[in-house]
Parts: sequence; C-alpha cells; structure tokens
Amino acid sequence: MKRIILLAAIFLLTGSMFARVDDAGMRIRVADGMQEIVFALNDTPAAKSLYAQLPLETDVQNYGGNEKIFYPPETLVDTDAVETGGEAGGLAYFSPWGNVVMYYGPFSQYSGLYVLGEAISGGEQICQLTGKIRATAQEPQKEYRVRITVGETELVAVFADNATSRALIEKMPMTLPMMDLYGREMCYRFTGEELPAEEAQVGRFDVGRIFYWTPWHSFVIVYAESGEEIDDLQYIGRIEEGVEVFTGTGDTDVTFERMEP
Repeated sequence: MKRIILLAAIFLLTGSMFARVDDAGMRIRVADGMQEIVFALNDTPAAKSLYAQLPLETDVQNYGGNEKIFYPPETLVDTDAVETGGEAGGLAYFSPWGNVVMYYGPFSQYSGLYVLGEAISGGEQICQLTGKIRATAQEPQKEYRVRITVGETELVAVFADNATSRALIEKMPMTLPMMDLYGREMCYRFTGEELPAEEAQVGRFDVGRIFYWTPWHSFVIVYAESGEEIDDLQYIGRIEEGVEVFTGTGDTDVTFERMEP
C-alpha cells in the first residue's frame, strides 16, 4: 500500500513538472535576425514574470557547452518554481545569477535552476544564436507556403513574413533560371532591381535555408552544408525537406508558386 501511495506521489510530482507547459498559453519568440525559436512557457510565477518583461533586447552569451544565456532586466519571481533537469530545447531560470538559460543539449537538475518552458519550434537553432537577441510575446505568426518545382520534383518552402518575402511572393508564379554555384547553392540575380531587405545581417549558410544577398541582389537556396557565415544576408525562409534534389542539377529553371493557406 505504501508503495502504491509513493508511486502515485511521484506521478503527481513529475506531472506537475512537465504538464504545465501549454502550447495554447504563453509563448515567447527569441530571435537574432537569422535564428528564431518559439518557447511555450509553463504557468509558474517565474515564467509569468519573464513574460511580463517582454519585449526585451539584450546580448546572448555561450555558457557551459550546452546552453545560451541572457539576463532579463528584472529578477524573476521564483515562488513555487520547479527544479528539474530536461532535454535539449529546455528554457530555465538560474536564480543565483539571475539569468535565463536556453539549452541546446540535455541538462541536469541543479539547485536554483527553475524550468520555465520548452521550445516548440526552432529548438535546433538555439546553439546558433549570437549577438543581440530580441525576446517578444509570440503573436500568431503569418507564414507563406511556397511550392518549388525542379524538373519533376516538387518541394515545399515556408517563407517568413517580412518585406523581402512579400516582394517575392508578389512576383509568383515565377520561373527563374538559377545558377548552381560552388556545389552548395542555387542562385538567381535580380539585375536592375533591388528587393527590400530591412533585416539583413550576418547569416549561416545552412542546408535548406533561403536568403536574399543584398550586395548582389541575389536570391539564394542553400542545398549543401558549408557552415560559412556571410554578411548582408536577409533571411527569407526554409525548405522543409528534399532540398538535396539540387545536387548535380547544374544550372536549371526553378518555378515558385504560392500555395493556398
């Protein structure tokens, strides 16, 4: 009987640790202009006091080999906070230092480390956050789905809602003669035309990403890994899967069509 009661108590305790995250509740968006992570917060006072300080802009720092940290303007309320470990994508508050922690690897329970929530999108990008970040309350985000046709193959891309993406979508449907450059990217240069690029900055050439490179007014799809960081890139979107179809195609025509919501 004691064992049953003990198991029930453990179940209730662990349930309170992890079941508080509500995908329909408080969400925050953390972005550096290239990376974007959305966290669903739990309903603890600590999470609520972080949410109440949004929007905020601050520096992000590397720490410990599996985390990125930043400091909110005010100390978070840690009443009824939960100390526990977790997996990559966890969001936590380390009260002794007053910093918020975004984990890109597993983490262990530690005294004064309180769980605030977890990443529900973009968690794999936490390790790439750099420089200034902006944390905002997540509003319903508009995204555009775009069909990309290469020969007989159809891909689906998700375009962000920014001025560059909207300018491209207004041109669709369009077929562009794209050049295969360096064995890693497909490129089309808008000669005599400059697209708006309000958020251009340093960006990583990661597989599947779509950019506008402002110095040469170039529309770029990255299909092979390089890890290179390049100045003056405006993020447009990403291809969900199948981008390797460009490997070996050489220069080819690529068609872009906006899909219905």
